[in-house]
Amino acid sequence: MRQITSIFLLSGILALFFFTACDEIEKPYVREQDNGGNDTINGGEDSVEVVQKVLVEEFTGHKCPNCPKGHEQLANLKDEYGDSLVVVSIHAGFFAEPDNSGQYTRDLRTDAGEAIHNHFEVGSYPSGMINRGKDQENLVLHNETWNSVIGQQMGQKAQAILSTDMDYDPQNRTLSADFEVEFVEQVSGDYKLSAFITEDSIVAPQKNENENVGEVPEIPEYVHNHVLRGTLNGTWGESVTDESITTDKTYTLSYDGFNIPEGWNEDKLSIVAFAYKGETFDVIQTEKMPFK
Repeated sequence: MRQITSIFLLSGILALFFFTACDEIEKPYVREQDNGGNDTINGGEDSVEVVQKVLVEEFTGHKCPNCPKGHEQLANLKDEYGDSLVVVSIHAGFFAEPDNSGQYTRDLRTDAGEAIHNHFEVGSYPSGMINRGKDQENLVLHNETWNSVIGQQMGQKAQAILSTDMDYDPQNRTLSADFEVEFVEQVSGDYKLSAFITEDSIVAPQKNENENVGEVPEIPEYVHNHVLRGTLNGTWGESVTDESITTDKTYTLSYDGFNIPEGWNEDKLSIVAFAYKGETFDVIQTEKMPFK
């Protein structure tokens, strides 16, 4: 209802950031070649086309016995697609609630994650949104459809370029970031920029019913990755501009002095930024940048 030439993906992620310097994510280009395999389009200059990366927002919880199967599925897809696939694991809902005592006292929920979970009325697990429903009939999808939908979304022409500059001060544990959005197609409506912070390698118990994934009925030292920890600009982000969008302009949004809580491991943190259409939630570009 909503609704490729040989390519070389030239997007990548730069590592190791200091308070005194900024680094920028490489833009998501593919390189087109002629029939002889030579980059000689446009009088010998490289011809580039922006391609869209794919964002998966996975809904999960430490007491969800089916969820490790979904985690493993996404890990395999990451192996296949690399940096073109960006994953955010949202711990929310009944299965993410912590116990007062015992193994499951760790609380990985966030206000933003709960709000997103509830807004999209998530009712089954493992489930997730792929580019928040872009070109799909349903926004929230069961994991059985993830492989095919992600495959369909890969390599699509993008409407925007998204890049990030970041300063992180490890002594004061403060983060500042600038985001640039450049539209390569003429669009209309309200487009927003969301900036999440995720953390990898959080070790905490996880219920599990699949022997192929690990111990059953629970894995005491389970490694949780891509965990949503917070946002730089709220649950739904901020409008890129209040004016009509044009293709000859770069829109910049800046956020300064975000304090990283002591409980977050700065060595495992990343910014996940994505631009989306406010009216439909369709994600038109996403990028991920590790702190280190």
